Amino acid sequence: MQFNNVNCGYALVDNLVFDSIRAAENYCISQGYDTAWVEADSDDALLKCKQIASTVLPCLRHLLDEQRKLFETLCKRSRSEGATLDAAKAKHELGWEVHEEWANHAAGEVSGCYSSMDLLRKRINTYERIMRISPKEIGHQTKG
Repeated sequence: MQFNNVNCGYALVDNLVFDSIRAAENYCISQGYDTAWVEADSDDALLKCKQIASTVLPCLRHLLDEQRKLFETLCKRSRSEGATLDAAKAKHELGWEVHEEWANHAAGEVSGCYSSMDLLRKRINTYERIMRISPKEIGHQTKG
């Protein structure tokens, strides 16, 4: 499908909102869909994107808050496991490798939680940016 403004900053495929037409087309290709399913660069598509974003944003913000709390808990646990490992090594305890495994596991949980927070932040930023787009800014042509 041809779009007048391929840099319009939003696109939609089957109620999934994307930050660009290219991202939506890549999604279609990866899923085996026809790229003709991409809606973008129109007042209707922008309205749909904004409706979805306004519905989903409160939930995403809540999830991000929950992830922050989990992240803080996991960081404390990771620091504790690291301190336990250091103490075991300093005392030359037998079996200190177990503490190393626990510390590595805790660090992995922190990393995974941070990655999910990063994904949530990016999606929230995308939806907030789409909410600020006005049809006048991107030069939509009204149907008539």
